[in-house]
Amino acid sequence: CGSKYLFRFAPDGKLRGGRPITGGGLSGAGYGITRDHGGNIWVANFGFAAPAPGCPANLQPPHNSMSKFSPQGQALSPASGFTRGAMDWPQGMTTDRNGSIWAANCASNSLTVYPGGDPSRARNIKVGVEQPFHVVDNGRALFVSGLESSSIAMLDLDGRPLRAPITGPHVDNPLGLATDARGNVWIANSGVITMPCPDRPTGTG
Repeated sequence: CGSKYLFRFAPDGKLRGGRPITGGGLSGAGYGITRDHGGNIWVANFGFAAPAPGCPANLQPPHNSMSKFSPQGQALSPASGFTRGAMDWPQGMTTDRNGSIWAANCASNSLTVYPGGDPSRARNIKVGVEQPFHVVDNGRALFVSGLESSSIAMLDLDGRPLRAPITGPHVDNPLGLATDARGNVWIANSGVITMPCPDRPTGTG
């Protein structure tokens, strides 16, 4: 079943503290991780697990939370993680220029945002793409990759669309996003497969 560990390595590659970090609701994390403006680490709990019998139905991990840790590795989220904002198989994450935490919800075609990093102010925003995988802030707008829809959403910091989703023959099951110093957005395409959230992949590759 999904891992409940977070690893922190020193610049020389040595494991800090000699052991992984646990707690805070970690649940099969893997896609989403971001550092906020205070140096805290946020992790999206996708809830990775093999199909039964690899991970029996009664042990399937939750897929509805994010975890927060201090720069020293102390869990700052509850034992079940933060679940506000209707999180649903969360994947990629980012911290925007205003310090808000964003997570892409694969199963509900939405984003969860914690304005200023405050879970009590959580909002859920429909994003206009299918199976959102990642979200980044290029300093002018938020960009969200839609894996199933082969499209990219462009939003303001309130989650409002700035234009119709970007599509085209070369936008093909996009996954990870990155921005450079000029605000250009770089897109990594799978071109083959979608995510099991909650269904198994539909691609044929």
